[in-house]
Amino acid sequence: MSIDVLIPTKNRPEKLAMTLACLAHQDTSRAVEVIMRDEGTVGAFESREVRQAWDMLSDRWNTVYIRDTESIGLVRSRECLLKRSMGRSVLWLDDDILLPASALEKLAHELESRRAGFVIPVILDADNARGHDDYSRKPLPEAAHRALGPSRHYVPCEVEYVD
Repeated sequence: MSIDVLIPTKNRPEKLAMTLACLAHQDTSRAVEVIMRDEGTVGAFESREVRQAWDMLSDRWNTVYIRDTESIGLVRSRECLLKRSMGRSVLWLDDDILLPASALEKLAHELESRRAGFVIPVILDADNARGHDDYSRKPLPEAAHRALGPSRHYVPCEVEYVD
């Protein structure tokens, strides 16, 4: 199963560099394409750290950088990324998320083993993640359950926001 990682970004090079570096260190042998749409006032690659992290990704996987100075907002930016995506599976990745090294494999495993249309990861802050070792599937929270239907499940995984 191939995975497309879609990253919208705007004016957060320090956080983006850490997000990209975590992504580059994923424990997976799967085919991955990383597509990033940058609508910042200054291009993300003006940052040396972002460029280095992007180069690590490019050495490992196919990467696509879309630079657009028109600010269309997060929702439309994600729509543009999705239209560009050709992968069977998609991971939306905000530019302030630090993924654990196993995140892509867990996503792919859940999609394959459950024949799911999508998987919703739980985002835990560092305090709540300590001692969290239950990675079995859980029922969705009630609001999401009503919106998505009874057969949807999520996979807890430790994800941290960059401060």
